[in-house]
Amino acid sequence: MKALQVYVADGSAIILARACNDTIPDFASEFLPRFTHWRATNWKLIALGASLSTQFKDDKGAPMDPTVVGNYAAQKLRSSAPEARRQECNKLLQNFTVNPEASDLH
Repeated sequence: MKALQVYVADGSAIILARACNDTIPDFASEFLPRFTHWRATNWKLIALGASLSTQFKDDKGAPMDPTVVGNYAAQKLRSSAPEARRQECNKLLQNFTVNPEASDLH
């Protein structure tokens, strides 16, 4: 299941980062290098998650789409109170900080 979580995180991260950048100045400049590094480190899990995602369907039979997850989360983020939004955006930054022991498939 970790591969699916990483795949969804990869597909929804930029959408969430845009929502954070709407209200937090220079959020993207801090987020993008972290995300790029995280993505390069976790490419095997992302690819595995993408292949596994075809096995999972929504209620209408459509395959898993991380963009849908990202859009929903971004909408929720944009409607939250400023302090809650800041906390969630800080979590997003932390989620994409690479931990060498926990990343990639070994």
